[in-house]
Amino acid sequence: MVATQTRTSSESEAATSPVALRTGGRATPSGGAPWLQLAALSATTGAVAAGIASVAGHAQWQGPAIGIGAGLALIAAGVAIRSRGRSRRVARVAERVAPMIGLAEATSYQLSRLLRVRWPVGARRNDPPSRVTICPPASYPLTDTARLERIADVAGRTLRIQLRVATVRRRRHEVVLVPARLDDTELAAPVPKELRFAEVVIEQRLGAEAAIVTTSDGDQADEGELASFEVRFIADERTTDPDFWVQFEAAFNRQVPGRWQAIPDLIADPVTRQARCRIRRKPTLPTRVPYDLGLLERCGEYEIPYAVDEYGTPVTWALDISPHMLVSGATRSGKSSTMRNVVRGFVAKGWAALVCDPRRTGLLGMRGWPGVQALATPTDPRQLAAIIEHVHAEMDRRYAAVEAGIVRKSSLEPLLLVLDEYRELHEEITQWWARDGAREAGRRRASGPPVLDQVGEIARLGGEAGVHLLIGIKRPDLDAKVLPVELRNNCRSRCSHGALSRAEAELMWGNDATGRSVPPMLQGRATAVRADGTPGEVQSLWFPDPLELQGDDVDLYQRLQPTESPHPWLVHGIDSLVPSETAPDTPWSTTPDRTPDDPTPTGSRQDTSGPEWDLRYGEADSVPAGTVREADLIELELGSGVWIVVDDVAADPDEPDLLYIDGRTVDSGQPKTVVADEDALIRRRRQI
Repeated sequence: MVATQTRTSSESEAATSPVALRTGGRATPSGGAPWLQLAALSATTGAVAAGIASVAGHAQWQGPAIGIGAGLALIAAGVAIRSRGRSRRVARVAERVAPMIGLAEATSYQLSRLLRVRWPVGARRNDPPSRVTICPPASYPLTDTARLERIADVAGRTLRIQLRVATVRRRRHEVVLVPARLDDTELAAPVPKELRFAEVVIEQRLGAEAAIVTTSDGDQADEGELASFEVRFIADERTTDPDFWVQFEAAFNRQVPGRWQAIPDLIADPVTRQARCRIRRKPTLPTRVPYDLGLLERCGEYEIPYAVDEYGTPVTWALDISPHMLVSGATRSGKSSTMRNVVRGFVAKGWAALVCDPRRTGLLGMRGWPGVQALATPTDPRQLAAIIEHVHAEMDRRYAAVEAGIVRKSSLEPLLLVLDEYRELHEEITQWWARDGAREAGRRRASGPPVLDQVGEIARLGGEAGVHLLIGIKRPDLDAKVLPVELRNNCRSRCSHGALSRAEAELMWGNDATGRSVPPMLQGRATAVRADGTPGEVQSLWFPDPLELQGDDVDLYQRLQPTESPHPWLVHGIDSLVPSETAPDTPWSTTPDRTPDDPTPTGSRQDTSGPEWDLRYGEADSVPAGTVREADLIELELGSGVWIVVDDVAADPDEPDLLYIDGRTVDSGQPKTVVADEDALIRRRRQI
């Protein structure tokens, strides 16, 4: 039995080792320890005897003494290894059988007395037993033949042999199982590994009565992989809670190779009174999805699409649910592309946007777009402050109009304020205030720039007035030092690009696991709140940088470039921004002509993204497979140079020492599974 049966979700996440998941803190029988002691004693005795022979002047006996001692030690060590292997197999059977007979919370002592196993004389380590006797508690009935056969089936699968019920000793309250005698033609076909793993999770989470009833092969059927299967179970109060299925899907993905989605159908069959759950394999996310203005027609009035999930469903920023949005990502992670397509969505709906770009060139290509009323960079910090002051004043004007009964809140048109690289923006405005701003405003420098306080007010009050913030940050753990808590908490819509550290995941998603195993070299691969309200992996829509157009991006940008807007541009006046009919100067705006020799960008930008993500991982070292954790990088094959980011590590339910390590390649996101013994050495790079 896998110990997550009785854990809460937080406890399950805290389990860091596949060995811990298998033993669940119970004492695994250490069979073979007496034989190891005998091996050490034999070797020591041989060495002492050889020493005595040398001192006594009988040097001819040194060699035989050492040989006899070493021989006995090797024999004892071999028996110890065999005994330990058998003990671990028996312990595994006990853990699987215990919940089926009412011992879900069995202690190590109860498990040790649950089974008696007889092995054939001269049997090797992996040979099957000749008899398995199960001693259930006295309260467990032995009259249900079907249930006893199911216990025999589970025990047989764990021991990799088919068992049948030979005898039910009612007086002793025991069940004796023996190997089934079947011809080769009667042996069942090998059970796919996904089903073997799934049976364990389903039994733990949905009860002993739950069963897999149908399966379907996918495109990879030749490799023995399944695309989906259906589970029947008895619905109860637990299964009606949506959080139960979130935890079920998380546990299923942790313990079953592959990436899976659970789709429950809680309407019970009128005959069997059983509900259903379809579990299907998730498709692989594409690596490049060009922005499509047609997505806006598939979304609601106040929804801005910016990504897609595995099934091509748009992932949107719903303005009426989350007034503000927080986007994080390192250089070349795809953060700027995501922010561009959000701005393009606003402009396409006829709304206005104002942009502060402290990085100077990250969003500069949107300057001059109809609908982007103003875009400021640190070249003139006054303009950064002026944009924020303008939006704050517009928010006040809207509140005043609502209070006067001139307009209704529902009729207010959304207005977007983009603040990219917030930590750099904070530093630029603070330095400008200390240098010139305070003196020009006639205030003390120590008072701090009031424009930063206005950002906090927009975060608190802007949503009701139709004023929305799009905040861009690079490192959540570092930017948290200057990003106000009220600002972060009001950004319920979030998108984090690339793999996160534990601290970053905690700040972005409230736990230290979400978003940590994202392939780091894929530009646009992110974690975001999906349509079902849960965070998951998505691919951001690709919107090319107008400053770096080449290849297919030339044609794509020509289709996406805004051409009109009802809102005028704004320029810096004496004290504020004023309307202007003249477009800002944009010397880069001449769209280059595409030639046949232009390269077609892949969207992953591997040549430039490598150094940035590489700094997040330590040096490579060789470690046992049992120490590999989620979010580690491991080499697919020794010396291949192909690295995968680990999603989950699961132990084979039939062979506890065999691990299935699921992950995806860092550069293409293709799913890969590494199968290795627990003690096998694997090249690993741990996330810093």
